[in-house]
Amino acid sequence: MATDDKPTTLHLNSQTSDFNAHQFMIEQGLNRMSKVAIVQITKVTAKGEAAPTGVVSVVPLVKMQDALGNVHAHGAIHNLAYFRLQGGANKAIIMDPKVGDIGVAVFADRDISAAKKKNAAWDGTRSATDAQTPPGSFRKHDMADGMFFGCFLGGKPTCRIQFTDDDKIIFTPDDGKTIITSEKDKIQMKSGKRAVYIRPDRIDIGKLDAPHAVMTVDGPSEKVFAVINEDDDS
Repeated sequence: MATDDKPTTLHLNSQTSDFNAHQFMIEQGLNRMSKVAIVQITKVTAKGEAAPTGVVSVVPLVKMQDALGNVHAHGAIHNLAYFRLQGGANKAIIMDPKVGDIGVAVFADRDISAAKKKNAAWDGTRSATDAQTPPGSFRKHDMADGMFFGCFLGGKPTCRIQFTDDDKIIFTPDDGKTIITSEKDKIQMKSGKRAVYIRPDRIDIGKLDAPHAVMTVDGPSEKVFAVINEDDDS
């Protein structure tokens, strides 16, 4: 009811209601908060070498849109730290991102620039207290304080480590032309038609359960066996 006790048509969904005025201001504030974005890498400092993690430059893949529906491309976001699978100071899988990779950028709620600078090339010796810093500025929820996680929407890798459902680990650097397969009590190495099988009690060269014992200076081996040639099926 209006203040003069007369009926009113002003509802929560009326454009001029106090509720919608406050809702508009709240949404405008929320829209300025950067949270998560799907992005593509345009530049990366590391080259896959055994070195400290680097940084990337990225471009968000979803364009900005104004109130009239016009779309505008984002500029690049620079100096984002990227994720590497690492434990402690000396154990890591080095598989650094490349230009063109698509991933996710997550934006911190405070300025993390000082924390990044202080803990660059972390050596594993700094305590949590020593690693802490004040925020670099008063900015909040800003794209400048992003971190990159990849890879999403990736294609078929040709150099890969694969964990199978039947508890095997498969390594290949050339899309299957050379394969090392590790499973319980057996390692198999294949390159073209050549293969080596390693088990706790014996090594077979050429094929599994090869028929010929390898000759050593002490006579036929009791642990290493081989086929005579690639066509030996005896």
